[in-house]
Amino acid sequence: MNAGGDLRVFGSPRTVLVRPARGALIEQRLDNEALAVSDPRASSPPPEHVGYYLRGRTTPPLVRAAVVVAPSAAVADALTKCVLLAPATLHTEMLAQLGATAVDIDVP
Repeated sequence: MNAGGDLRVFGSPRTVLVRPARGALIEQRLDNEALAVSDPRASSPPPEHVGYYLRGRTTPPLVRAAVVVAPSAAVADALTKCVLLAPATLHTEMLAQLGATAVDIDVP
């Protein structure tokens, strides 16, 4: 199922499969949590994302894709952009303050 990169699990814990564009398939367990994915290299990004990841930059972000688990879908989605665009020290602090985690992924 393609949920556009965001989903929320209610009730019983579920294991979902996530594959960022050109990335390895990963399993992620969600227990009343949300998951969001942002990938600047997606083959068909939403129209509002075209050029988004290059704003104010001359090169693409160092992180090639971001997968975040958070208490809500809105927080998870917002934090994927922080993981992609903010320095690691800053986005790590943001994740911790909002009860979220970034999922380690292997994206070539």
